[in-house]
Amino acid sequence: SASVANLTFLRRLHLPGNRLHGAVPSALGHLRYLKRLNLSDNSLDGAIPPSLSRCRQLDSISLGYNRLKGKIPWKLAALPNLGLLELRRNELQGEIPHELGSLHNLVVLDLGHNKLQGTIPSEISSLVNLEFVDISNNRLTGEIPPGIEYGLGNEVSIHGDVYSYGILLLEMFTGKRPTDSRFGESFGLHKYVQIALPERAAEVIDRDLLAETEDGKESSSNSNSNMDLRIACITSVLCTGISCSQERPTDRIQIGGALKELLAIRDRFDKELCVEGEPAN
Repeated sequence: SASVANLTFLRRLHLPGNRLHGAVPSALGHLRYLKRLNLSDNSLDGAIPPSLSRCRQLDSISLGYNRLKGKIPWKLAALPNLGLLELRRNELQGEIPHELGSLHNLVVLDLGHNKLQGTIPSEISSLVNLEFVDISNNRLTGEIPPGIEYGLGNEVSIHGDVYSYGILLLEMFTGKRPTDSRFGESFGLHKYVQIALPERAAEVIDRDLLAETEDGKESSSNSNSNMDLRIACITSVLCTGISCSQERPTDRIQIGGALKELLAIRDRFDKELCVEGEPAN
């Protein structure tokens, strides 16, 4: 409520994962000593108040996993110490403000899973301290600025890359595309696979991957045990895809770990499938 403005010397407001609802109070702009604001994972709606730009000490803003609407206030670019701006999983619209390119202390920029439109501002490339960017699952168009694509020597988009890799695995082994009409904004390919594993894995696996075919007919050499092994193998791959494509970037497995898992799956099932089949001469 507006009474929060009476907490004149408040430095941290940390209330994630509660049941807060309503708008983010514009009165927060009166907290001149506020350094960290975390209201993520609630049910807040309305717009992000531009008055936050008056909190010149802010170095961290976390408002993700709410229902915030409207545009990202360009006035946030007036926060000289801002190192983290996390607004993922809201319903924000409009363009990414090019003014954010003046946030030279920004390390984390997470705008994923919104409804942002337009192009990616080239000014983002000038953020030399930036280590993590996630702008996935929006409605952005145009080219990726070179500074973001190649990272300017930083580790930009590591979590975003492993997310894309995970979705690719799910797409390859289910035969479904993330844009399939059966999926809505709240029920995507990730969730479609996740709720089926492991008991109903065979229902989501691409049927073409479960049959050895010859002239369009299933080979009679496919035993039931061989089929079970195929399902188990692909289920393991899908589990890796799920680990890569978790919603929260910090919950995702690292790409090196994912590759090790896939190699272990290959080695294990190569051996077991050879045992099930005829011995090589």
